[in-house]
Amino acid sequence: MAHTHREVAMSKLRGPLLAIVILCSLPGCGGVTHYENRVHPQRDLEKDKYECTTDAVSKAHAEVPYNDPEVSSKRAMLEQNEFTLCMRSRGWTEVKERKGGAAS
Repeated sequence: MAHTHREVAMSKLRGPLLAIVILCSLPGCGGVTHYENRVHPQRDLEKDKYECTTDAVSKAHAEVPYNDPEVSSKRAMLEQNEFTLCMRSRGWTEVKERKGGAAS
């Protein structure tokens, strides 16, 4: 069965997207992380997260060659860095809440 260009592209993105989701969902310092946007409060968080994830994965795939023996770990780190930069460029900042509810 022949696969369309979109199906092939999505299959290549599935693993890296999962890595980003896992990295973004890990608890940091025993607390919950959420995003605030005081610069542009009307922005859509989910839309920005999706677009930043897609951009980060694309850049990581373009910059880390397939023949690199540490391709997975290098891409995951690059994807996380690119995602964070993208979110910051859109006005989002990470806020970590400690278990007592105080933000840091």
